[in-house]
Order: sequence, then structure tokens, then C-alpha cells
Amino acid sequence: MYFDSRGLGVTASNNSSVERLDGAVTRYLGARRDTLDWTSALATDDPDCILAQCLLGYIYLHAGKPECVARAREIGAEVRRRAEARGAGGASGREKLHVAALEAWAQGDLEGAV
Repeated sequence: MYFDSRGLGVTASNNSSVERLDGAVTRYLGARRDTLDWTSALATDDPDCILAQCLLGYIYLHAGKPECVARAREIGAEVRRRAEARGAGGASGREKLHVAALEAWAQGDLEGAV
């Protein structure tokens, strides 16, 4: 497990992915035009970075289009499979909550997402 700029644990393949995740979060919060491309590249390069996968799903959900919601559902299912495949130590409690939130939101359960 690596640690982000806030000192929080992040499951990823390497520290570079965590640094890129910090950049993706900054772009997301700043509503930058390159957020989707940045996050998508990170998620592709490091499929084990659970939070990058969740963030990508969140971005698709913000689009609100049926095809984007479907893609977010796919991402949620895949990231859950990956997290479970890693075993008990594969995802932090915080990451598991993000996966659950993504899945709930993608199913339209906004209360369950928070």
C-alpha cells in the first residue's frame, strides 16, 4: 500500500500511480477539461488502483447519459472483482466504501452511495 499527498493509504501498483491519482483528484475538483482523459489513462495503466477506477466511474456517472451509467456499472463490477481477488489485505476499508458507493450510485441508490 502506498500513501497519497494527504497521508491516506492507496492500493496501487506503484507510487507513480498514487501521484497521478492526486493529479486526477485535483483535476476532478477543479472541473478541468482533461479530467476524463487523465483518469482514464491512469485507470488503464494501473487497473489495480482501486480509487482511480472508482473516480473514473464517478466521472462517467456525472455525465448522466445511459451509456455512461452502464459504463460506470461495468467499472464498479470490475473493481469489486479485482479488490476481492486481492484478498483481505487487498483494499482498505475506505477503498471498499468507495467501491460500494460507486455501485450504489450506478444503480440509482443515492442514499446508499453516501
